Amino acid sequence: ANMHGNEAAGREVLLHLIQFFATQYSNDKTVRWLLDNTRIHILPSLNPDGFEISVEGKCEIGRGRENARLEDLNRNFPDYFQNNTKPRQCETQAIQDWLTSNTFVLSASLHGGALVANYPYDNVMENTWDAAYRLLNMPEFSNKTSPWSHLPPADMVQPYPPSVSPDDDVFRHLATVYASTHPTMHLGQPCNNMDKGFQGGISNGAAWYPFTGGMQDYNYIFHGCMELTLEISCCKYPFAIELPKLWDDNREVYKQFSSYAQF
Repeated sequence: ANMHGNEAAGREVLLHLIQFFATQYSNDKTVRWLLDNTRIHILPSLNPDGFEISVEGKCEIGRGRENARLEDLNRNFPDYFQNNTKPRQCETQAIQDWLTSNTFVLSASLHGGALVANYPYDNVMENTWDAAYRLLNMPEFSNKTSPWSHLPPADMVQPYPPSVSPDDDVFRHLATVYASTHPTMHLGQPCNNMDKGFQGGISNGAAWYPFTGGMQDYNYIFHGCMELTLEISCCKYPFAIELPKLWDDNREVYKQFSSYAQF
């Protein structure tokens, strides 16, 4: 969690999850079964430098998203679809080494700023309509015509087409399990009028907005790890008083989601 330092909700929820596992092993049969049969790794903060300068209560875009070198870690991974030329960061390399040293089958990256279970792919091939779509929004191409000229300008409300993986049915099921178990995510309601709603509380990554260098696609394509990106809070950095409810909303979901590593 916390690869965007200003998205602190996931960081705090994972700290609660560690405490929950440690204290409920003797009392909760599901927790005991999980810990006896599953190797679980928890990384509460991938970007502590960004978190350090973030502002509590800042729900929208603010400082701390990038690391100390002002690089967005979720745009920094090797990318199957497009060449990612951004300098590799030490945090990114640490994740790559971690995945090389361990065989993970299921993972989740926790973010904030929306309420949705997002699944691969996040990116598309450079020669697909997305490249032309972006060109059409550049001033020098504004008078050109193309097969996509009837489309509206790209924004967060209008949908992009999905980028479908070979395991799309499995990803959709995992995302649906999370969203439907969460008390409100399954409603699919947008957090603000700049975003779109998500049917059933789930979304293909590229259908929301495509980008290069994401960890979700990297984990899946390069290491065979089924990763979801879980946006768990409309507020990126909620006040401390809001954390108990945030934990309550996600506690049972994490238990159920973690068990799917065995299937």
